[in-house]
Amino acid sequence: MRTLTELWTLARDTAALWWCTYPRLLLWFCVGFGVHHLGQQASAVVGSAHQLLATMLFVLGVLGWLACLVMMLHSVKQAPWTPQHLEPGAALDHVPHPLVTRERGMDVLALALGPFLAVYSVWGLVEDEVSDLFFANISREGLTEPDSWSISFAPERLGFYAALTVGAWLTGKLITLLRARVRARDGVQLGLRIVSIVADGTAVFGLFVALGIGAGQVRDWWQGRMVSVWIGQAWRGVLDRLPDWQLWFGESLPDALRGAVTWFWTTLLPATSERVLLPLMWLALAATVFGWRELRGRDVLAGTRLEAAAGRLDSVTGRTGVQAGAVPTLIALATDDLRHKYLPVANALRLVWRAGPRFVGVYLVLATVLWAGEVWASEGLVRLAGPQPDDVTFALEPFFALVLGAVFLTASVALYAAAFDRAVVKVAGVRQGSGRALDDGPTAEPPQPVNRTIPPS
Repeated sequence: MRTLTELWTLARDTAALWWCTYPRLLLWFCVGFGVHHLGQQASAVVGSAHQLLATMLFVLGVLGWLACLVMMLHSVKQAPWTPQHLEPGAALDHVPHPLVTRERGMDVLALALGPFLAVYSVWGLVEDEVSDLFFANISREGLTEPDSWSISFAPERLGFYAALTVGAWLTGKLITLLRARVRARDGVQLGLRIVSIVADGTAVFGLFVALGIGAGQVRDWWQGRMVSVWIGQAWRGVLDRLPDWQLWFGESLPDALRGAVTWFWTTLLPATSERVLLPLMWLALAATVFGWRELRGRDVLAGTRLEAAAGRLDSVTGRTGVQAGAVPTLIALATDDLRHKYLPVANALRLVWRAGPRFVGVYLVLATVLWAGEVWASEGLVRLAGPQPDDVTFALEPFFALVLGAVFLTASVALYAAAFDRAVVKVAGVRQGSGRALDDGPTAEPPQPVNRTIPPS
C-alpha cells in the first residue's frame, strides 16, 4: 500500500508540475528542437568538402539541444518545494552537502552541459544523432555518394577527432584563464563564457567519438586474435559435450544454455542499461542542475579504499595560484572538470539511492510508463500517416519528433524535477512547510502534496 501511495504521489506531483510549467518547458523544447534540426541540415549542406565546419555545425546542433534541455530543468527549478524553502547554501542535518538554490542559467549551463553530453555519448544517443544526420545526407546526396557525407566514424578519421578533442579542451582552458585574469565588460565576458562552454562541449563530443572509433578498432583486432578464436571454440566445445536432455519447455539443454547466454548479452544487459541505468542518470543530472554539486572528491569516495587518495587530491587542488607552485596549479587545472562537473553526478546517484529502494522503483516505473507511451504514440502516428514515398517519410520524421517531444519529453523533465524534490525531502527528513529537519530523519512520513505556486521568473 505504501508503494502505491508513493507511486500516486509522485505521479500527481509530476502531472501538477508539468501542467503549471508547460509553457516554459515547451518554449525551451521548441528552441532546442529548432537549433538541433538546423545544425543537422546545415552540416548536411556543407558536406565533407569542409570537414571541420560540417562537424562543428553538427556539434553545435547537439550542444544547442542539450543546452535547452538543461534550461528546461533550470526553468522549473523554483516550482518544486525544496528550492523555495531552502536558503542558498543551507545544509540540513541528514544532508552533508548544501544545495545551491540560487544560480544564474549560464552558470548552471557551464557546469551541467559536459555531463549531459557525456551521458548522451556513453548511452549511444550521439550515434542516434549521427543516424538522423545520415538520413539528412541521404535525402541530399542519395545512397550512391557516402564519401560526400558530412560526418563519418570511419577509422581513418580517428586522428581528426583526437585533434578536435585536444584543440577544444585547450581552447576552453585558455579562455577560462583569460576570463579570470582579464577584466572586461559584461558583454565580452558573456561572449567568452559562451565560447568556453562550446569548447568544453566539443571536447567531450570529440573524446567520446574518438573512444568509440578506438573501441571498434580494438574489437576488430581482438576478433582476429587466436585467443578469441580459441575462446569461441572452447565455448562451442562445452555446448557439444552437454547431454542432449529435453527440458520441460521443449528445448534441449545445450540450446537452452546457448539461448540464455544470448538473451543475457543481447536483451537483459541492454534493457537494464536503457530502462534502469539511463533514467537514474537523467535524474542525477537533474540533481546537478538543481544545485546538488557542492562537494569534494573525498565525499564521493567516502567509505571506500580510494578515500585517502581523494583526500590528498583535495588538499593538492585546494592550493592554486602563484604561491602554490606549478604542479598543484596544473593538477587543479587538469582535474577541474572531473571535480566540479562529473563527481557531483556520482554524488547525486548516491542521493537517489539513499531515498530508498521504494522511491527508486516508483520512479523507474513512471519513467518506463512515459517511455512506453512515447513508443506507442510514435507507432500510432506512423500508422496514421500510412505508407508514404521516401521523401515524404523524411519530411514527416521531424514533425513526428516535434509532436512527441512536446508531450513526452516535457513530461519526463517534470518527472525528473518532481523526483529530485521528493528525494531531497526524503533524505533530508524535511517536512514540507516546516523548513526544518525532522527528528526521525529519512524514515519520516511522506510529505504532504507540493504547493505548485510558482514565483515569477
